[in-house]
Parts: sequence; C-alpha cells; structure tokens
Amino acid sequence: MRKEEFEECYQKYYPLVVRYAYEMTQNYEAAEDIAQEVFASFYKNIRSIVPGLERAWLCRAAKYAAMDYFRKISRTSEIRLEVGRLDWEFPLPADGIGLLEKRLDDEILIRDILASLEETYPLWYEALYLSCVEDMSFEEAARMLGVTSAVMRARAYRARVYIREHFQREQE
Repeated sequence: MRKEEFEECYQKYYPLVVRYAYEMTQNYEAAEDIAQEVFASFYKNIRSIVPGLERAWLCRAAKYAAMDYFRKISRTSEIRLEVGRLDWEFPLPADGIGLLEKRLDDEILIRDILASLEETYPLWYEALYLSCVEDMSFEEAARMLGVTSAVMRARAYRARVYIREHFQREQE
C-alpha cells in the first residue's frame, strides 16, 4: 500500500512542489533538487503523515528544503527572491536566514489568505486580487469584471474585513 500511496501523491503533487520551490529559489535546477529531496523524505515518512494533509506536509518540507538550499549558498553568493510583484536582491549576511525565513513565512501566509478567500468568497477574491496583486484601479477592475466601481470597492472592503477576522490571530 505504501508504494501506491507514494506514487499517487508523487503524480499529483510533484509539479506543485517543483513550482513552489522554483518560486522561492528562482532556479529551476535547484527546485528540481529540492523536490527530489522532499519526495525522498515523504517516502520515508509516509506512514506518519496524516491522510489528507499530504499537500501541506509537502509544501512545508519544500519550504525547509529551500531554506537549507539558501544556507548552502549563503557563504558566497547573493540571493534573488521574488514574491508576487516584489523583488529583492540582497547579499545574505550570517543572520540573514532569519530574515529569509520571515519572508518565506509571509509569502506562505499571503498564499494561504488568497487561497482561503478564493475558496470561500470568489467574488471578493477577484476584487482583492485585481486591485492589490495586479495593481489595477477599482475602475479598471470593475470594467474588466462588468460591475460598477462601487461594487468593486464593496467587495474589496468585505475581503479585507474577512482577512482581518480570520487571519489576524496568525500575525499576533
């Protein structure tokens, strides 16, 4: 049973793990190496992983593997980290791992927030995504979606209230 479970998860989640690792490293070869490490660890630990939480386990393992990757290269190089529309390039100082971990945690929180909002309230997600992530004005986004700008503003406001109510605890 173990082999079948692994193969199913590998087929289902390998592209996600590679994409996730690539977004953190901006290096496709490193992303594939990270995915390989993650799935090797997944295979060893498959019996202890709670059924239904495989994706979360793989993403968390990819995060830590990416941090290990950055630790390995931190002695001699610079890191380029791109999150959404933000782009940082900085030499990684000895204590930079903490900063990098904070940035990766922030990125994961943003993804979790957007995924939750998209699943729960897709119309609010559209409004927030277009106005905040795509940096469109409410008027541009409203035209694109075929609604008034007042509707766009209301949806974005409701999305922000939802985020504050459901995710503020995680920031405290």
